[in-house]
Amino acid sequence: MVSDADEGAPPSGSWLFHAALIAGVLPVLGLPIVALATAVAWRASQGRDARERRWAKRLSGLLAIDVIAAVVVVATSLGVLPAAEQTLAPSGPRIGVAIDEAHTGEGLRVADVLEGSPADDAGIVAGDVLLRANGAPIASLEALRGALGASEGDVAIELRRGDAIERVEVAPVEGALGARERCGEVRAADLVPGLGSLVSYGVVLLGAMALAVLGWRRGVRGGVPTLVPFVAIPPLGALVGSGIAVLACRFGGEDLVLEIALLGSEIVLVAMAAGAVWLASRRWEGDTPTLDGDPPMSVPRVVALGVMYVATWVPRVLVLAMPLFAAARALGVEGGSEALGEVLGGDRAPIALVMTFVAGAVLAPLGEELLFRGLLVPWLARVVTPWSAIVVSALLFGALHDAHGMARIGPMTIGLVLGWARLRSGTLIAPIAIHAIVNSIALTIGWLTS
Repeated sequence: MVSDADEGAPPSGSWLFHAALIAGVLPVLGLPIVALATAVAWRASQGRDARERRWAKRLSGLLAIDVIAAVVVVATSLGVLPAAEQTLAPSGPRIGVAIDEAHTGEGLRVADVLEGSPADDAGIVAGDVLLRANGAPIASLEALRGALGASEGDVAIELRRGDAIERVEVAPVEGALGARERCGEVRAADLVPGLGSLVSYGVVLLGAMALAVLGWRRGVRGGVPTLVPFVAIPPLGALVGSGIAVLACRFGGEDLVLEIALLGSEIVLVAMAAGAVWLASRRWEGDTPTLDGDPPMSVPRVVALGVMYVATWVPRVLVLAMPLFAAARALGVEGGSEALGEVLGGDRAPIALVMTFVAGAVLAPLGEELLFRGLLVPWLARVVTPWSAIVVSALLFGALHDAHGMARIGPMTIGLVLGWARLRSGTLIAPIAIHAIVNSIALTIGWLTS
């Protein structure tokens, strides 16, 4: 994630690097172009300034990465490496039951029934064995989903309860989660964070403590007013969102409970992060260091380059991580959550989509950039080198995106670009704009494919 420093005509090495960066997005196919650009850059750097040699070295690093990516793709295609399968969040009609995967007999045994769901309304309870849907045998979860999707109205479910065979009528709810199911989910017991979230937050907390000690030993002021809000604001925002969800369900906001909770928590995040930046920045000494001592680059140019870097680096990183994803799947490590599918899936009202896009494409980038690139990076760049500050902040940024599961390597990569944009432009405007553009594209794709 680099760029040339000159605002005028950039050196030829810069153009070669960015051309190779774009061409190499296609694994294997783009490799010859990257190799050719690297050879040309090294030849052109002979007898020239250090800047040209620096670009040639960057191209060599890019070539090494693309060679590894090509090897991974070829090995996966030949079956040498296992393919990382992507399990999409289920969509379509649901009745609100969890299935006991350990059951090996006829039908599907119900492990749990979501409170307020269609199955709950129909009287289905945990322990029931679902045998048939509209007369068709239910041999798998896919068969049940297929029967629900094929029905235009209520579904006749034949089930076994103890030794008796019973028949119930269930009205499936269309979409990722129905309104009643949504409010059935926000029970007090469900507000406790999962183990994955606790581990992720523990990593962030330990990292912040280590940074505080490092800043204190190096005599850099502002560690406490910077790091205390940094570790306290994310859980406070999540707690506020959970409280808003409970209130929305209690006072008639079932249809928009997730959107209301998301919007409310993001508003609180922005307010708290803005206040924290204002208070902490008063304790910082001197100006925020710049990258390589270069003058700031214009915001439009940083934004354009930043979006390109996200579009070219994230695919590379995800390809390199394919063996990791496959290993995680084999070990049973959970993937990402279905949160995006929950708020975008199904027949959502226009106001719900507007609220989701405002929260995800406007408020979330603003709040997260205030917290990471407005609060953490400027202070951290005073403690360590600017590039080290970018890397550390990106790792913490990815760690807090626990909803992505193993795919959080994507947010980590984006965090590198956003940290670079903050220090390269000297302002928060550039990373906020890049973050908003990336989130808007992700939400649009999620909406179109949900």
